[in-house]
Amino acid sequence: MKITFWGTRGSVAVSGRKYSKYGGNTTCVEVLLSDGKIVIIDAGTGIRELGNKMIKEKACFPHMFITHSHWDHIQGFPFFKQIYDKKTHIKIYAPHSTNKSLEQAFNVLMQEGYHSVPFSNLSSKIEFLNTGLEPLKIGNAKIETIMTNHPGACYSIKITEKKKTFAFMTDNELFPAHPKTSFKDFVEFASGADLLVHDCMYFHKEMKIKRGWGHSCDTEVARLAIEAGVKSLGLFHHDPERSDKKLDTLLEMCDKNYNSKGILRVEPAYEGLEIII
Repeated sequence: MKITFWGTRGSVAVSGRKYSKYGGNTTCVEVLLSDGKIVIIDAGTGIRELGNKMIKEKACFPHMFITHSHWDHIQGFPFFKQIYDKKTHIKIYAPHSTNKSLEQAFNVLMQEGYHSVPFSNLSSKIEFLNTGLEPLKIGNAKIETIMTNHPGACYSIKITEKKKTFAFMTDNELFPAHPKTSFKDFVEFASGADLLVHDCMYFHKEMKIKRGWGHSCDTEVARLAIEAGVKSLGLFHHDPERSDKKLDTLLEMCDKNYNSKGILRVEPAYEGLEIII
């Protein structure tokens, strides 16, 4: 299983020299399974470059999982070139409570006044699949989901193939006042993962004023990773105000508190990062 990061930002895309190291595109992650099947997680602005690569590779049958319909997770979809190719068949997976609203969100995103080509006129075949919360199979991979603690309905995804597990948990607050999902359940969900990528929009000192916003901080995420016994942790969904310099500071904190002590391998995810598990 090969994981490639095409967008690691949250909220809004950013640009400029101070964002050149970690990148400025919003959420999009590609998972290449051992049989060649492609699973795309979220359609933030990072999906544009992924689409360019897929056009060159003539990859026409991607599977797409959308964690939720906030703009930073779907705003790149109209610029994903595959959707204008009649040879393309995209299967979009959505848990039950988000299935209808997700299709509506794409229609709104591309309606007249916002985009030149309406969703209903796309050349590709786009199939919305209602997954519920039951595990499903894509090729030899097992896909599982869990609801996160975030405004509205948002879900994390876990992919297991050939005894290797990748858990992706963006837009999740681990310790809100009124959780939809308990910390214990998150520990169980991520247990033993080879790679856990988790929302880390804030530093721990910011959580006092950010509590309830649906995001987590470095110390909380590290606690989850340690209690779940994961092998490696990627920090994700970087705040648009988080420059390369500030994310380097976060990496230094991780090196000091975890990496140098052999407790856990932690690093902020960046655009272009490829991990094989």
